[in-house]
Amino acid sequence: MGPLTYVVYLVVRGASKIRKIFYDFTDDPMKPAPRIPRLVLGFDSVANMMPGQTSDICSRPLADFYCERLVIPFDIVRYFQVDCVQIGTRNQFINSYSLPAALFSSEAADPNLVMDMARTGQTIKIRVTNIGEFSYRFRAAMVGTAKED
Repeated sequence: MGPLTYVVYLVVRGASKIRKIFYDFTDDPMKPAPRIPRLVLGFDSVANMMPGQTSDICSRPLADFYCERLVIPFDIVRYFQVDCVQIGTRNQFINSYSLPAALFSSEAADPNLVMDMARTGQTIKIRVTNIGEFSYRFRAAMVGTAKED
């Protein structure tokens, strides 16, 4: 470790599950800070969703990662609401109310969500409802950090 080492604690589902990420900075100010591996997982309804239709959009990661941000393209957020996000069988919302998709817009501020870790091959499900007047295709991405070994 270099002369200045910072430990950042990120709380994941309570105080018992804490992960540490170490940043090592040297005396060389020109050396870039180490990068945390970022992963992106895509979601696609494949076909257009009819007005009022609710669909479960599922995806399975190829590596373990901590889900941190759901990103929905800005041009479709006004046509959808997000009913739930599940990692495995566990709902990531604290209650059963739907949220406007604009909360997860690609142009919105990063909400830094705290979600469970998605294991390799574990199903991540986003349940969405088309609240628009026409049929639209739903696409989104889940961004997260790689699990530290």
